[in-house]
Amino acid sequence: MIKRERSKQSIIYEQVRPPKKNREEDVADLQLLVNNIGRNLQHADYILRMPELNFSSFSRAFISVAYLGDNKSGIGYLLALWEDRLLLGTCNLRQNFLFNFSADGLPLSGKTTG
Repeated sequence: MIKRERSKQSIIYEQVRPPKKNREEDVADLQLLVNNIGRNLQHADYILRMPELNFSSFSRAFISVAYLGDNKSGIGYLLALWEDRLLLGTCNLRQNFLFNFSADGLPLSGKTTG
C-alpha cells in the first residue's frame, strides 16, 4: 500500500488482487469470453465507459513484455486493441478473424507469441 499526503488530504492507493481461481473456474471464464465476443464488441462503448467492466479480466488475458513485466489485460484493453486491429489476426482456412487475448514478446529480439 502506498500512502501519499497532499495538504490536508490523504490518498491511499492499494492494489486489490482477485482470489485465485481453480482450473475449472479459469476455463469457465475463458469460455464466457469466447461465447460472448460478439456481445462484447457490440457494447464496446459502454464497457469502455464503465470501470468495473473495462478493467475486469481473467487469468489467461495478459500482455507480457520482457523488462516491462506482465500485465493483466482487462476486457476494455482487449476491445481497444481488437478495434485497432493490434491483437486481431485472420484465419486463412475459414476467412474469419482471430481474436487474440494474450501475447508476450522480447523487444530486443523481435520474437513474439500470441
